[in-house]
Amino acid sequence: MPLSKRLSTVLVLAFAGVAIVPILLVGLITVNVLGDHLNRSIREKNELLARIAAEEVHGFLEQPLFVLNYLRAEIGTQDDTVDNLNLHLQQAVDSSEIFESLTLVDTQGLVKAIGLSRQFGADLRDYHDLDLSGQPFFSAQISSPSSMMAPFWSDVFVSNLTDFPSVTLSVVVPRGYLVGTFSLQRLRRVIHRLKIRSEVSTHLLDSRGIQVFSHQDESLDEQKSFRNLEAVRQGLQGKEGTYRYVQDGQMRLGSIVTVAETGWMLMVSQTEQTAFKPVDRLRNSIILGVFSALLLALGIAYIASRRILRPLSRLTEEAGLIAGGNYHVELVSQPFAEMEIFGQAFRQMAHAIRGREESLSRSQERYRLLFDNANDIIFVYPLPEADEPIHFYEVNEVACNRLGYRREELLGMCPQEVCQCPLGAGARNSMSRSLVFETELTTLNGDSIAVEVNAHLFEIDGKLMVLEICRDIAERRQQQKRLSDLMSQMRASNEKLDGILRSVPGALVVTNAVGHIMLLNSQAEEFLGARQSEVVDLPVGAALADSGLGDAMMTALKFELDEHSFDFELRGDGESPERVLRGRTTLMRHQDGEVSGMVVILLDVTHEREVERLKSEFVSTAAHELRTPLTSIQGFSELLLTQDRFDEAQRRTFLTYIHSKSLALSAILTNLLDLSRIESGLGLALNKERFPLAPLFSRMVEIYAQSSSTHRFEFEVDSAALSLYADPGKIEQVIENLMSNSVKYSPAGGLIQLIGLSVEGEGQLQVVDQGIGMDPDVVRRCHEKFYRADASNAAVEGTGLGMSIVRAIVDSHGGTLEITSTPGQGTVVTVFFPAELR
Repeated sequence: MPLSKRLSTVLVLAFAGVAIVPILLVGLITVNVLGDHLNRSIREKNELLARIAAEEVHGFLEQPLFVLNYLRAEIGTQDDTVDNLNLHLQQAVDSSEIFESLTLVDTQGLVKAIGLSRQFGADLRDYHDLDLSGQPFFSAQISSPSSMMAPFWSDVFVSNLTDFPSVTLSVVVPRGYLVGTFSLQRLRRVIHRLKIRSEVSTHLLDSRGIQVFSHQDESLDEQKSFRNLEAVRQGLQGKEGTYRYVQDGQMRLGSIVTVAETGWMLMVSQTEQTAFKPVDRLRNSIILGVFSALLLALGIAYIASRRILRPLSRLTEEAGLIAGGNYHVELVSQPFAEMEIFGQAFRQMAHAIRGREESLSRSQERYRLLFDNANDIIFVYPLPEADEPIHFYEVNEVACNRLGYRREELLGMCPQEVCQCPLGAGARNSMSRSLVFETELTTLNGDSIAVEVNAHLFEIDGKLMVLEICRDIAERRQQQKRLSDLMSQMRASNEKLDGILRSVPGALVVTNAVGHIMLLNSQAEEFLGARQSEVVDLPVGAALADSGLGDAMMTALKFELDEHSFDFELRGDGESPERVLRGRTTLMRHQDGEVSGMVVILLDVTHEREVERLKSEFVSTAAHELRTPLTSIQGFSELLLTQDRFDEAQRRTFLTYIHSKSLALSAILTNLLDLSRIESGLGLALNKERFPLAPLFSRMVEIYAQSSSTHRFEFEVDSAALSLYADPGKIEQVIENLMSNSVKYSPAGGLIQLIGLSVEGEGQLQVVDQGIGMDPDVVRRCHEKFYRADASNAAVEGTGLGMSIVRAIVDSHGGTLEITSTPGQGTVVTVFFPAELR
């Protein structure tokens, strides 16, 4: 008994002294081992989360890049108008739902075409020739040596459209640069899909370290700089990884990853207090447990020392069970305090180890949940050394389901068995950390799946591993084909529409059901003095200056007149004369009969109206001219037939008068017959012979000198122009018409000259008078059939055919006619005969 007591005392003292050291050592070791492992796990998970978020951002950015590459190909293969370019860009903005705007900018930074999101409600014409050369993205694009053909992602800047931070993607096109601006809200939604905990901050940074967006910050109107943070400084130097830094007085843990092809960085960060909360909690629990165990050991050491020998074997068995992984062993209450404390220590250790394993299990479960629920096929395999055989290290459920293998089967296969071009040993030198390429995967049934592979290199336990994320691109290829087919159909429709517009005989105006202009072709723009881009979507009354046209169009719409014709006058602008247009409206209807719009065709009928007017004047004039000589002939012939009281001289006078009037009547009829032959296409019958000019000039001057006592007549023939080889009768008719006009339009008399010249081998015949002259408009129109300079002046005889006949005779001889006239000073009419007629 005394020996037992001494042993108990020794055991109490020994246990009290010895128990402290192992419990402290176990606690410290446990804290250090578990803490280091959890620290590594937390850093790895933080970096993995950053990589996954970066991949999501990169995957999203491929969509606008595809749209810009497609538009670059379209713009490079056709020479579109500004309206067609606007249409292409607007359709791309509307269909992608990604871009705020798509802009075609020339090399000077001027906007040449634009497509704009409907939410801004702006007029695209307001942005044409807008100078964007001062925008940061444009200067960065120009200064970047790598941006000549590659896509260029800009840094964040304040958009001049929304006044909010935005980013642009631009590519080089033959006309300059194609720039797409898209809202950061879309990028934020990509990160929000990952459902990152609110304690974790996610920042997308541009190449300057300026924040593009943060998934926690709902406001996008503040650009924050993170370039002074250690993690960002490392990222700007191209070093990815996880770093510790101080921000706002707090020590934080941040992982920085580069977003492929953009120069941007994605940073996932959290405070060390949040990140290592599980470690601190474990450390505090272990420390609390250690101190509790020590206190308990000291309290029961004396009692446990008396029973220490008996339960030793039991403790050994239970320790073996714990060592075998049975952490749920319930230790039997010991009679000795030393044994009880020792048992409690084992229990604490078992609970700590069990907590560690459960924590690791939960971590693996979360990783497996994220890994297996990804939408893409994921492979992990070691990067081979030389030609050594390798097998898959890990695959996700999507890979098993899409390829038709069980997970165990895939893990036992080589990458070459399912992938047409897996990465080999050479990939170590050909890629730094990531590589994107397209290939095909082979299923169990032998089918092929077209995929885009994002390959990344990383290390596990010092061994270089390959992570391949394979995205099915079959749907994307179908969308590309559908988009290409749609663009082809649109081009075909535009070509058909252009062909229809070109084939329409006249000006074309198209309106909608309420009378707003939808289309004007080029001839309508010329007629109406309005450009389509300026009047489209405007009411016809506000868009067209001519109220008569607008009223007629609105009347056809109001009363639903399927076909309606009307004439209206189009006032001149000083440079162009007034014109008469004939409009014909046709209503367009839906299948249900409801009016959907109206087509108006405008034809210029000015010439037809003028011809009708001239013909009316000619009928009146010709009737007057024919009636006058006929009346005289009838009257004098009736006197000769009914009266015998006239002597021979009077009878001869009457007969002479009858003869002269019959000659005048014959001249009128001759002119009409000549005009008839000319208009029928038969031309004038010419009987050419060589004849002298001087006798003809002398005879014509003598005839007119006898008929007009108020005028003086002279003729002059150059010795070099003594004769012509022509039809003498037609030349006499030309001279007679010209001298007759000079006499008619020189009412005050004056000198009338008939001149024959030879200039540089060319014969010239001139009739010069000092009459009333003509203004330029009369000179321009005096050759027209039935035209008279003053149709209201009945004192001036004539049918308005003289100058038309003169021109026809001169043209039939191969000559030309020139008239020079000044109002109030006289007129010079020159006929030029070619050298072969002399």
